[in-house]
Amino acid sequence: MCSASVSIWIHYAMGPLIQELDITLYTIQHYYFSFPNNLSECSNLVSLSLKGALCFARSWAKSFSLPSLKKLVLDICGIDVDCLNAFLEGCPCLETMDFYWYVEDYGTICVPPLCLPTSLKTLKIVVLKHLRLSRSATKQLRRDVAQLHFPKFDNLLHLNLNLLRFNSNIIMSLLQICHSLEVLIIQTDEEVCNDKECQQEQSSLSKWVAQPSVPSCLESHLNFIQFKGYRGFTDELYFAEYILQKGCVLKTMIISDISTDLKEKFDTLKRLSNVPRASTMCQLTFD
Repeated sequence: MCSASVSIWIHYAMGPLIQELDITLYTIQHYYFSFPNNLSECSNLVSLSLKGALCFARSWAKSFSLPSLKKLVLDICGIDVDCLNAFLEGCPCLETMDFYWYVEDYGTICVPPLCLPTSLKTLKIVVLKHLRLSRSATKQLRRDVAQLHFPKFDNLLHLNLNLLRFNSNIIMSLLQICHSLEVLIIQTDEEVCNDKECQQEQSSLSKWVAQPSVPSCLESHLNFIQFKGYRGFTDELYFAEYILQKGCVLKTMIISDISTDLKEKFDTLKRLSNVPRASTMCQLTFD
């Protein structure tokens, strides 16, 4: 009776005149409400907030369009990523999105690729303590790093980044908002990228620049960092030097060099070994 009544109320609230819709539903018996299928009638909807025990179906998400939607808040459990992408395809003018990511356990989370609209200006993703960003996910961040405002990951302890190509802009932007980060693992693709898109990106990447402020995690929490797929690029070297100089509690830095030039490897090791370290406990390992 309760679920039927709620569905009727929401159904009759829909229409072309509504501009803001905020639905928060919670139950005590783990029951999920199916969202009404007449959302497409809200052609002038500008702001949509959905929280709690709401259930999305993929077939439903593909059947609607919200051409005026600019702000979206999703705080619901168990949403399918393909369903979310289908949902986003119907929001071509979306500018702000807050997405709360839930999993069944407290293990590592792999954020899958999201089909973000090009109009998006602000993205907020709230996760648990361990986060692994796949190459598909970081590819999207790589394209939009200058436009997107990253959220604050105040409770994040372990971050694993899988990058197609090392990008200090992405890494430093993340470090600035991961205030409690203890472990950072950077994995770059070992395959040489020869496609036209990748070559254009590599030539246009901004070089390492002086940071306006030291990320707080470097001064108080970050104690382990590992580079996998290090090639000795200039921005990689400057970033490694910066971490050694500013990492006040750093205990371990591991650099796995995959380049074949032994002289370059030796020169890199010599240069990094002579960098003044903020932490007297820091051990540098080069392989």
